[in-house]
Amino acid sequence: MRFNTVLVIFLISIEQQVGKTARILSIFGFEGPAQYAFVEALLRGLGERGHYVTSITNFPQNSELPNLRPIVIKENFNLYEKFKQAASRDIDMDHFNRTGEIFTIGFQMSENILGNVMMRNLMKNEKFDLILMNLLFSESLYGLAQHFDAPIVGICTIGSSILLDAIFRNPAPLSYVPSVLMTHRYDENMNFWERCLNVALFVLGNLYYDLEVLPVNREYYKLRFPNSTRSIEEIKRNISLVLLNDHHVISTPKPYLPNMIEVAGLHIPEAFEPLPPHIVAMLNKTGTKGFIYVAMKTHFPDDVMQGILNQFGMLEQLVLWNTIEYPSPLWRIPTNVYFFTNLSHHAILEHPNCKLLVSHGSYFSVIESIHYGLPILGLKSVYFQTGELFYFISKITAGISLKIGPKSLRDNEIYKAALELVENDIYLKKAKMKSFQFRDRQNTPMQTAIYWIEYTLRHRGAPHLRHLGHNLNSWEFNNADVYLFIFLGLMVVFRIFNIFLNFSIKLVKHMCCKQKYKIA
Repeated sequence: MRFNTVLVIFLISIEQQVGKTARILSIFGFEGPAQYAFVEALLRGLGERGHYVTSITNFPQNSELPNLRPIVIKENFNLYEKFKQAASRDIDMDHFNRTGEIFTIGFQMSENILGNVMMRNLMKNEKFDLILMNLLFSESLYGLAQHFDAPIVGICTIGSSILLDAIFRNPAPLSYVPSVLMTHRYDENMNFWERCLNVALFVLGNLYYDLEVLPVNREYYKLRFPNSTRSIEEIKRNISLVLLNDHHVISTPKPYLPNMIEVAGLHIPEAFEPLPPHIVAMLNKTGTKGFIYVAMKTHFPDDVMQGILNQFGMLEQLVLWNTIEYPSPLWRIPTNVYFFTNLSHHAILEHPNCKLLVSHGSYFSVIESIHYGLPILGLKSVYFQTGELFYFISKITAGISLKIGPKSLRDNEIYKAALELVENDIYLKKAKMKSFQFRDRQNTPMQTAIYWIEYTLRHRGAPHLRHLGHNLNSWEFNNADVYLFIFLGLMVVFRIFNIFLNFSIKLVKHMCCKQKYKIA
C-alpha cells in the first residue's frame, strides 16, 4: 500500500514537471539566415508550447515569434561568410591550413558571443533549463552547460556527419559513411581508393583535432570558465541528444544511436500564407502543362540573367520567378516569365500544377523538392556563388544540377535540362515516390523535435540515452588495442613456428649428416 502511494506521488510530480514551461537558451552564431530557418521553426514551436526562448544569432530575427527574446551578435555575420567560404572549398594540399582557419573563426565567434554585454548579463543574472546549440566548432561554449547547470541539445542544420558521430560515439563505418569533406565530392558508393582517402582524412583529421585544436580549446575554456570543475571532454560526453536535419530518403540509411534524432523537413510549415487570388487564378489556368517555379531570391549578373531568361522563354510552360529583388529594366523578359516578390514559397510548391522547382540547389531546397514531390533543377553560378551543398541534387536522382557558365548559356543547357525534367515522367515518378517515403512518418518533424526536447527536460538531461562507448578512449572504442594484441599474438605464434621450423630443419640436416658419416 505504501509503495502504491509513493508511486502515485512520483507520477503526479512527473506530470507536473511535464506541464511546466522551460527557459531555453538558443545559441546559433554559426548559421546564416537560410540555415537558421530550420532553427527558427523549432523556436516558434517551442514558444507556442509555452517555453521561453532566448535566441542568440548573428543577424536580426523575427521578433514576432511567441515567447522569444532575440540577441544579435553583429560581429559574427562577416565571420560566418568567411566560415562558409573556407568550409566549401575542395580537398587539396592546403586542406589542414584551411581547417585551422575554420577553427580559428569558430574561436572568434565564441569569443564574440561570450564577450557580448547582453550575454554576460545573462550569465550573471539568469538561469536556464536547457541549451540549444550547434555542436560543431563551438567547444568553447560547452562550459555554459555547467555554468547554467543545464543539459545541451545539439542541432545540426545540414544533416549528419562523422564529426557528430565522434561526439556521440556513434558507430559510423568509414566504408560507406563519408567524411564531411568527402561528401562534397563523392556519394556513399566509394571505390577502394576513395575509401582509402576517406579513412586517411578521418585519421589525420582526428590527429589534427587532438593535437592542434583541442589544446587551444582547453586553454580558451579555462580562460572563460575558470571555476568549472568539468572538462570539455566530460561535458561533450554528457551532451543529451542531437536533432539532425537528415532523413534516410535524402541521403542513405545510416546507423544512429537513440539520442540522434532525424527531423528533416522541420522548416516546412504545416500551415502557410495563401497566395493572392489573382496569382492562384493565373496558376490554375496553366492546366495540364503546368508551370515552372523559380525560387531564387537573388539574381545573377545582368548578362547571365538575360541568358537564363532567353532559355526560359523557349519553354511552353509559364515560369513563375519568386524573388526579393525587382527585375532590372535592362532585361528583356519573355512573355511566359513572370516576376513576383515575396510570394508564399510553400503555397506555390503545394500547387497541383507546379511541375518543376528551379533553385540554387541548396540542401533546404532539395528537402522541399522531396517533400512536395517535385523534380528539381539546380543552378549554381561559376561566377560568384560558393558554399551551396550542390551535390545533393544528383543523390536524390529526381533532378539535374547545372553550373551556370559560358558553356551552359551558349549551348542552351538550361532549356534542355528543364525540358527533360518536365517531359520525362521518370523524374516525376521518382520525386513522388520519394515524397511518399519522406512523409510516411508516425509524427511530423516538429512533433518529433519538441517531444525529444521536452523528453530531455523531463528526464533531467536523459543520461540513460548515452551508451557505454563514452567510457572508452579512442583505442578501446575502435578495438585498436584488441587488433594490436591479435597482431602481436600472431607475430609471436609465427615467430615460435619459425623457430621450431628452423630447429627441425637443422635437426634433420644434422641427423642426415650423421647417418652419412656412419655409412661412410
